[in-house]
Amino acid sequence: MKIHWKPEKSVEASDPSTVVPGTLLGLGCMVRDSKLFADGGNWGYAQFYYDAASDTFTPNTSIQRNDAKCGVAYMRS
Repeated sequence: MKIHWKPEKSVEASDPSTVVPGTLLGLGCMVRDSKLFADGGNWGYAQFYYDAASDTFTPNTSIQRNDAKCGVAYMRS
């Protein structure tokens, strides 16, 4: 699982260039399963955007498109 945050400068760190997680932007995950994702090199993935106003996640279909199986089409080289 990968958590995507908007980077912000830390107000507490002694080094003014220190970056810390700010607002949550979304999540991404990868799953290895040779039966489910055989045509994608055994890997499938998904990405989700986070909407802070409604506290909900929505799938990112811009890369995966409607015919891809959990991003298998994107994973092909």
